[in-house]
Amino acid sequence: MKHEIVAIWFFLLVFTVPVLAVTEEEITANLNCPDQGGCTMIAIDCTCPSALELKDKVRAMVDQGLSEKTIYNNLVV
Repeated sequence: MKHEIVAIWFFLLVFTVPVLAVTEEEITANLNCPDQGGCTMIAIDCTCPSALELKDKVRAMVDQGLSEKTIYNNLVV
């Protein structure tokens, strides 16, 4: 009985730990291209210079280990 309880706790701990890391793709998939020329693409799919710059900024913030919320807050200006 004791081993069963330990096994249950082990599986609960291993399989219920949320993934906290965020990726550049997850962020840029939720952002519009910031191009002022009328581009209506999502940033992840866009090749406009402004979208590429945005992707670089997001990548740098992800590399710094910033949270998703912090990244979005830094992009809202």
